[in-house]
Amino acid sequence: MKVTVVIPTYNVENYIVQCLKSVLNQSLTDFEIIVIDDVSSDRTVELIKTLAEKDPRIKLLINKKNSGPAHSRNRGIKEAAGDYVAFLDSDDWWDHDRLNEMVGIAEKFDAEMVCDDQMLIDDNKTVPWGTVFTNGGLIIAEPTKFSAADFINNNMGLKPLLKTNFLHRNNILFNEDLRYGEDYLLFLDCLLHRADAYLLPVAYYYYRAREGSLVTNNMKLLEQTLQTTEKLLRDPFYVNDTSVKEALKKRKKDIKEAIKYYKFMQPIKDGKTTEGIGQLIKSPATLLIFARRLPKIFKNRVYRKMKNR
Repeated sequence: MKVTVVIPTYNVENYIVQCLKSVLNQSLTDFEIIVIDDVSSDRTVELIKTLAEKDPRIKLLINKKNSGPAHSRNRGIKEAAGDYVAFLDSDDWWDHDRLNEMVGIAEKFDAEMVCDDQMLIDDNKTVPWGTVFTNGGLIIAEPTKFSAADFINNNMGLKPLLKTNFLHRNNILFNEDLRYGEDYLLFLDCLLHRADAYLLPVAYYYYRAREGSLVTNNMKLLEQTLQTTEKLLRDPFYVNDTSVKEALKKRKKDIKEAIKYYKFMQPIKDGKTTEGIGQLIKSPATLLIFARRLPKIFKNRVYRKMKNR
């Protein structure tokens, strides 16, 4: 079997059908789908079972208790029968040719890790407002090899195709103690275990931003990411390479700045202007951080509004 697609689910009855159909309709057909449900309380499991009855490539596993997405993905890795593993979030979806294109690149370059760009789309919208690479200022024109330091310095949020035996051989799994950033850490582990990794200049993945999703909880995400980064800087495995160590130091600085920014901006967004100004008085440097971020914020918001009209 060529690919195992791992999809963790939890209360996504409004999204799971689109998600699964985007895989079932892939131009590459030699795959299995392992869906791991984390004890959903809505109709998610019912909808998965309905589709599974029509297509035996769907395999449903249900956790005994709510255990988080890292645990669910690890179950998928352990059960994977494909040469490659691809992870898909249950509220996202894929372009028709994603697997075919990514497997083709993996085989051409004998790569253990292949990552495409991602379309960014707001919930209940039909047109993407940008992509992860362009939003981050990353411009490539062809399949491009990248390192662990590149991954950290460009703050890459990736959705890779990974070679299954590479994960098994190096005992690489998601850290189940992390609520946020467990995928980032796994991908970094792959790169530090010398995975041959390539970026593709095309976006085949549609990433949906919705209220209540993990990525919208910025402060919690940033605080745990800071703790994880500080822990990595104390671990010889992660800082043996000087370029990786320096990249992690820069990441730590950037996260601290982002925390200051959100401590200022979140109260403003919530209508608590006095609280926001109080944060600014406590840390005047936040004003400089805000000034540096302002052009990009303005550009993204204007472009987003134009696309969402």
